[in-house]
Amino acid sequence: MVTYQEAEERWKGKLGDEYTDRNDFWKSPNRVKFWYSLQEKYDFIRPLEIGCNTCNNLYAMCRIAMIPRFYGIEINDHALRLAHEIHPYFEIIHGSIIDIPFKDNFFDLVFTCGVLIHIPPDGLDKALEEMYRVSNKYILIMEYYAEEERERPFRGEMGITWERPYDKIVMKKYPNLKLLERGFLTIEDGFNNIFYWMFEKDILQKDLEEALRDIEEGNLISQEEIEREIEK
Repeated sequence: MVTYQEAEERWKGKLGDEYTDRNDFWKSPNRVKFWYSLQEKYDFIRPLEIGCNTCNNLYAMCRIAMIPRFYGIEINDHALRLAHEIHPYFEIIHGSIIDIPFKDNFFDLVFTCGVLIHIPPDGLDKALEEMYRVSNKYILIMEYYAEEERERPFRGEMGITWERPYDKIVMKKYPNLKLLERGFLTIEDGFNNIFYWMFEKDILQKDLEEALRDIEEGNLISQEEIEREIEK
C-alpha cells in the first residue's frame, strides 16, 4: 500500500507537474456560477483552498465575490510558481494538507476539490483533522464518491486515487458537523463530475474546543484577576 509520504513526494514531482500542465478545463465560465451561488448563500469572506494548484477555483470565486483576500496551499513547486505569476494578489504558499501552516479557526471556509481522492488511507484522518482545525465555520469537500473506499486507476496507474463516501467518513469523525447541502457537478458546471458536501461547525462545540485549548495552554483568567476586574 502506498503511504501518504510516498504519494506526497510523487505529487511534488513529475506527477504533479504533468497534472498542472494538463488541466485547463476550469476555464468554463460555468464554474463561476457555482461559486457565486455558494458565496451568496453562506457569505464566507476568508476562504482557503487546500491543494489549490494554479488557483482555478479561487480565480472563479474572485470574479464574483466581494472577498478581500484569497488563500491557498500547494505542495507542487511548478504549480506554485504558475499561481504566483498568474495571481500575484492571492496568498498562496507551500503547504501540506497534513500540516496546514495556519493557526486554528483562521478561515471561515476550508475546502478541497479533487485532492482528498489522492490521499492514501494512512493520511486521510490527519488531513481531515487539519481541515477541521483551521476552519471556524464551513468545510467544503468536492471529490469523487463511492459507497465504500475503493482504489481506482489514475491514467492507468494504481496507488494514486481512492474514491470514498466522504460524507459518511466526515460525519462519523465529527458528528457535531451539520451537513448543509450536497450535490453533483458535471463538466457543464465547469467541474469534472464530482460530488460536493458543505458542512458547518457547531458554534457551541467550537467554543468548548477553544476553552479546552485555553486550559491546556494555561490561558484561563484566574479568580483573583476576575475579582480585580470587578472591583474596577
